[in-house]
Amino acid sequence: MEYLNITRELPIRYAQPMYGYIMPFLLLVTIVANTLIVVVLSKRHMRTPTNAVLMAMALSDMFTLLFPAPWLFYMYTFGNHYKPLSPVGACYAWNFMNEVIPALFHTASIWLTLALAVQRYIYVCHAPVARTWCTMPRVLKCVAWISILATLHQSTRFVDRVYEPMTISWGGQQDVIVCHVSDKITIMKLREHIYVYFESHNVPILR
Repeated sequence: MEYLNITRELPIRYAQPMYGYIMPFLLLVTIVANTLIVVVLSKRHMRTPTNAVLMAMALSDMFTLLFPAPWLFYMYTFGNHYKPLSPVGACYAWNFMNEVIPALFHTASIWLTLALAVQRYIYVCHAPVARTWCTMPRVLKCVAWISILATLHQSTRFVDRVYEPMTISWGGQQDVIVCHVSDKITIMKLREHIYVYFESHNVPILR
């Protein structure tokens, strides 16, 4: 029976330099740049409908890197990727913080970019309508709805994997508890998840 081992998930000779050494630099640049954007755009005289969308995009981009950062530091920068991950709660935390939540914020960032494009189109091509449609309350509601829909869009990924404790021998130690990916998810549930996920991405799948 296989257990969760980070070394097996990606080619480690590429993953460790990328996530362990390049990612911390990108994380620092992202945090500094997006923090400055949020600080500037949150000032009273900068509060406009366009800047509200830009600030939401900056926060989404920052959280996309911020959530997986602790695990990437632990696994790749500090070289713990070869160790079995345990207890079960840590395996769920790894999956949520490294896979699901970053995808959630990345999805929100993409949709906010689309919202910004639509907003600019209205401003340029339908200026009279912009005074009605592109007000601050409407834009804030749009940002809120995008956040809610992005969360719903990724919500099935919070329950698509079940981890169970399993005991193995590792590193000369007996009875080491690791995480085994359970087979409790039925084929029907898995098919429904694949259908919902890929249909939302407009990817054709076999029925």
